[in-house]
Amino acid sequence: MDEAEKLADVFARCPRTVFVATTTGKYNLNLALIAESYSALEATIENTIRPMESVKEMDVSLGSSPAYPEFVDFKLEPTRKVTPCGKVCTECYIYGRKCSGCLATVYFMGLKGSRK
Repeated sequence: MDEAEKLADVFARCPRTVFVATTTGKYNLNLALIAESYSALEATIENTIRPMESVKEMDVSLGSSPAYPEFVDFKLEPTRKVTPCGKVCTECYIYGRKCSGCLATVYFMGLKGSRK
């Protein structure tokens, strides 16, 4: 369970995390993530979560917009150059292709995919 708690701490700093909890059973961590598009969510899963050494096995379920709440207000002031999980967007091969960057960094290109 210690490993799950460490991962929970990592995801708690991620701007895409809406909910994180340690659990019992086959999978010991439960996450709810948001993204501006399926490709951004897929990029987060495949290039940030799946490669983590402490992630041994995972099950992913994708859904559409939530029924409730309809709107989640995230107050972000993107001033960082390194993401909360330790990555640098400009060094990632999918940045600008499948991913608009991390919302917590100055490299986030916004919902339209172009930097302000």
